[in-house]
Parts: sequence; structure tokens; C-alpha cells
Amino acid sequence: MYKTIYLFVILILKSNVFAQSITNNPLSYYGIGEQSFGSNAIYNALGQNTISYFDSSQLNIFNPASYSSLSSGNTLVSLGIDFRRSQFSELGNTNSQVAVMPDHFAMGFKLSKITGLAFGIKPYSSRGYEITEYDSLNSLTNKYQGTGGIRTFFLGTSIRVINKQKSKLSLGVNAESIFGSVTNSRISKMFSTSSDYPSGVSNSTIKLSAINVDFGVSFNRNFSKRHNVMLSAVYTPNLLLQRLSLKDEIFYAKLLSGIITYDTISYSVSSASMVSSSTKAGFSYTLNLPNWQRNMRQLHPSIMLVGSYSSSSMTLLDSKKIMSHLGFGIQFIPETKLFENSTNLKFLEKIQYRIGYFQQQNSISSVIDKSINISGLTFGFGLPILVQQSLSSLNIGFTFGKNTDSSSTSLAEKYFDMNFGIILSPPFFDRWFRKRKLD
Repeated sequence: MYKTIYLFVILILKSNVFAQSITNNPLSYYGIGEQSFGSNAIYNALGQNTISYFDSSQLNIFNPASYSSLSSGNTLVSLGIDFRRSQFSELGNTNSQVAVMPDHFAMGFKLSKITGLAFGIKPYSSRGYEITEYDSLNSLTNKYQGTGGIRTFFLGTSIRVINKQKSKLSLGVNAESIFGSVTNSRISKMFSTSSDYPSGVSNSTIKLSAINVDFGVSFNRNFSKRHNVMLSAVYTPNLLLQRLSLKDEIFYAKLLSGIITYDTISYSVSSASMVSSSTKAGFSYTLNLPNWQRNMRQLHPSIMLVGSYSSSSMTLLDSKKIMSHLGFGIQFIPETKLFENSTNLKFLEKIQYRIGYFQQQNSISSVIDKSINISGLTFGFGLPILVQQSLSSLNIGFTFGKNTDSSSTSLAEKYFDMNFGIILSPPFFDRWFRKRKLD
């Protein structure tokens, strides 16, 4: 098992699957693109609550305080992929687009009884859109495109400073290296030409290289065998160290001896700074329900309520973006003691059921001020892979959402999002990082 996971990790890291983070939202034109609040099939299904729910069978990379909750000897490998289909409408016109993008890749394990460690790569922001404009006055067809993505490589650890039976307090930190670039392009073509080659190209590229940290905290309290409450928070200060360059290029395209060539009309490179920070706070409440009798079988169900609020701001040049996010979710587990009763369970009794709702408000201040509202209904399932007492699982999350702004005639989006996530863990007898001794 461990050889399979190791080979899979090497293939992921050597491939270019994270070379581009793709989206299909025209609003990613602003700043450094559409900033990620965190994406995962488990947490997306719970109303996009990312910081207030974790246990030993999950790898929550969005709250570094969670790493001390991992179980000893079980190395978790978490990865996911996101599928999104959007329908855009503006002034009676509609258009559909599809985007498939990598979600995240991470590995985590317990270092000691009270400490844990994790590392991986996740999206930071992304840009992706394509809009065509027909300029009859100048006999031009202008195609506007946004491409690129900015990623984060992180290395994090946490320690449980209070580790009592009923009370647990954990502190964590993620050290992050942020890198990548996003580009806005305008490709112009004359009406009169039948060539597929553009007459001119204009590119505006932002390249970011930065170092930053995330600070996380979580407090878990067992009031009784049936009632458990967790409070969590994550704070991300302004970038500690950054190099942000702006490059503007304008090319004139011409066909010479059947070969397309470009002459540079304008070229400039400058440096700038970006100010960004975010704060997240959340809670979870778990209620262990009374045991159920099902055809001579006893089940141990539980229900959990989660909620979170996030606020972030980003200022770059003449553009400022303020974002707030509010989400709620419910999870129902028919049987919490899977390993003890796995042979007696029906298929539907092994599944974890999730549902949630979220709403997000974005205020963009630039040449034209925009107020954008995003809301969605989410649901999903968790399917444990009960092979040789492994903590592996397959998780699927679905989102039906809409994206509108304050102007009734502006661009609107309705989308369907599907997240696939898998957590891989060695079986019980093949655990990693175990202490061994000889008699």
C-alpha cells in the first residue's frame, strides 16, 4: 500500500497538473484573479465551511491547528479535482462554459502524541474567461481572454497545548510559498481577413512570488458523551515578503512568407505591492444520538452542525476587493463505530450525509465599482473505504450556485459545481512512522 501511495505522490509532484489553476469567471479579471477561500469535497458539501470541522480521518489543510488531531501511525494523502459548469447571461444573451481544475494535494501525519505535520499545494487565485466583442466602427473582432493561476506550497505543524480528556486546545501555523502569474489578453482581428492569425495582441501579466503564514487555533470541549463543541479561527496577515511585477506588451502580427511573426510595439515592466489579509472563525456542534435498533442490529448515529464566517481584503494598484463569506452545514452519520460493526452494516448505513448553504459578498472598487453577491446550496456524501481497517475515503460534493451583481443588466452566472476528493491511508497493519522494538 505504501509503495502505491509513494509512487502516486511522485507522479503528482513531477507532473504539471498544478501548472495552471483554471476558472471560467469573467470577474476574475480584477486584481490577481478569483481568490480561493479553500476548496475540498468534504467542506464544500457543508456550505463551504473549511476551518471548524476535522477529525483523525481527515486532513484539513485550511486550519493548521488540525494537524495534531491526526491519529498516530496513519499517514493521510488528500487530493481532489473540481468540475464546474457555468451558464452566463447578459442582456438576454446566454453562454455555457465548463472548467475542470485540480483542487489540492497534501500529505499529513502525526509527529508525536501532541504534534502533527502536513505539507502540500493548493490554489491561491485563478483567472479564466473568454469574451468576444465585434467592433463594427473599426472593423475589428476583439477576443478578451484571462489565463493563469497562482498557487501555494505550504508546510505546517501544530501542537496540542491542552490535551485533557474533555478539553483540547491546539495551535498551528502554515508557512507558505506563493507563486504563479495571471494574464489578461486582447486579441484583435480584422473583419476583412480570412486568416486565423490575429492582427494584434495585447497582454497584461501579473507575476507574484511571496512568503506568508497562516495562524490557526481550535478548542474542543466534550460536555458529555453526547455533546461536543469545537471553536476554531484562522488569521492570515499581510504578505510578509513579496515580489510582484507587472508586464504590459503590445504586438503587431504580420504574415511573412507564410510564417506569422510579431513586432513589439510597446513593452514595459514595473514592480508593485499588494496588501491582503483574511480572518476566519467557525464552530461545530456534535450530538451523539441515542442508539438505533435496526432489525436486531444496533447503530450509533450522530448529527453535527457547522458554521463559519470569513472576511478578507486585497488591494492592488487602483483595485480593492473586500470579500465576506458566511456558511452553514449539517452532517448526519448513521454509524460512528464503523470498524467495530462494518460487517453488519448495510451500504446506506456506511455513508456520511452532508448538506449546507453559503452566501458571499464581494465589493470591488476600481474604475467601475461593483457589488457582487454569490450564494449556493450544497450537499454531498462521504464513502469510507473499509479495507483492512484503513482510514481511506471517497468524498463527493455538489453545489448549485448563482453569481450576480448590483446592476440588473450586468453579467450573471448560474453554475453547478462537483468536487471529487479522495483520502488515502495505509491499512492498519501497514502503518507508517511506527516505533518498533525487539525483544
